[in-house]
Amino acid sequence: MFSTGQLIFAALFFVGFVSIIAISYRKDKAIHTKQFKGSLWVLVAFIVFIALLTGLKYALRGKRYSHFFGFFAVVESAVCCATNFQ
Repeated sequence: MFSTGQLIFAALFFVGFVSIIAISYRKDKAIHTKQFKGSLWVLVAFIVFIALLTGLKYALRGKRYSHFFGFFAVVESAVCCATNFQ
């Protein structure tokens, strides 16, 4: 599938690329902690929001008003149309 030279090149490229990325990250770590302070809370809030939407979707499954929840309404209507197509 791949020649020996190609495999050696791929391995060396991967090692070199990861090394350069690690060195760059270490140099910029102090700047990143200063500029992106509090970004972890944004990630946590986003994950909680998605979990709440998913929980509402499953809690209201089969209820009359479950189609008011944005993206899930599109997915549900596409699945319903595909399964009830005659």
